[in-house]
Amino acid sequence: GDEFLILMQKLPMQQAIVIAEKLKSTMSRTYINIPEIDQNLTISLSIGISNGCYDWEDLMTKADKALLTAKANGRNCVAVG
Repeated sequence: GDEFLILMQKLPMQQAIVIAEKLKSTMSRTYINIPEIDQNLTISLSIGISNGCYDWEDLMTKADKALLTAKANGRNCVAVG
């Protein structure tokens, strides 16, 4: 699986979750239909929240933990860390 990062500054938690859900929904759509391949794309998203001091390592640790939670919850979901 590939991992990507989107940084958003000064965004309320609820708004970040709404954006993540919209992103998941958009990316989960079928864009190419290949009859021989019957697979759905699943997207697991995590949100790492900074405490305001912008500690990059802390933010990435929170996002990684949230991603593990999303995957443990059956994938194709959004988790906050």
